[in-house]
Amino acid sequence: MGAGRFYSKDGYGWSSAPIAFDRAVHQSTVRAPSTRLYHGDIVEMAPSQDAQQNNDLVIIVSDTGDEALLDIQHGRLVHLQTAWVPPISPFAKRRIGTIWENPALIAQVQLACEAIDAERRPPLSIAANAAAAILLGVCGFGVAQWLIFGGVGPFLSLLGGFIFSMLHALQLRRRNHYLVSRPWALRMTPRVSALAGVGVVPLCFLSGMDLSQAAILSIAALFLSGVIWLLSVDVVAWQVGGYQRDT
Repeated sequence: MGAGRFYSKDGYGWSSAPIAFDRAVHQSTVRAPSTRLYHGDIVEMAPSQDAQQNNDLVIIVSDTGDEALLDIQHGRLVHLQTAWVPPISPFAKRRIGTIWENPALIAQVQLACEAIDAERRPPLSIAANAAAAILLGVCGFGVAQWLIFGGVGPFLSLLGGFIFSMLHALQLRRRNHYLVSRPWALRMTPRVSALAGVGVVPLCFLSGMDLSQAAILSIAALFLSGVIWLLSVDVVAWQVGGYQRDT
């Protein structure tokens, strides 16, 4: 307030005396009777505005400011703005507890936060690995065709890129089962395409192509790698039940 800071343990009584703490967490917009709710709170509430039954849910407020509800029992992560569409305000029946005394719950929430943050800011390392998987699949199937048939067909080479891309997406999903979502896949696409387009250039020069041929293949890789990436993630999403938390 002005130049001063005031502190409260209950949100009602305030003083200038700082409060000792072990962890700082964001406050949620979810309301509850006579209490404020924060990231990591476990609440009893309906998972969506049209749900008829209350569940035990974990409130998540990510570093990007996005809010979500995590149903650990069923492994479901739903964006708050998807489950509760304005002007309806999300409301919890009661606060049950917190995740901060349970290491297993903390680990699950951390995975969920990584997935939510990745939808806004896809890590460059994941995009680079995805682009490398596509190029490796294309090159691998191309070399196999050359050794077996004495020539290289584009469709089988692209199939190799698709298979390797799908395997990479499956690996990402096994590491973090909250990760696969449509916003994440779409925001990853420009990065995967750009990295694949750049990565194919040195391969072209190593194979003896001139600059014009390398430029044409780079443009083709830029477009086709994006298509391959989206199709492979769609297949993975279909296998695991679709894009469950998308609008």
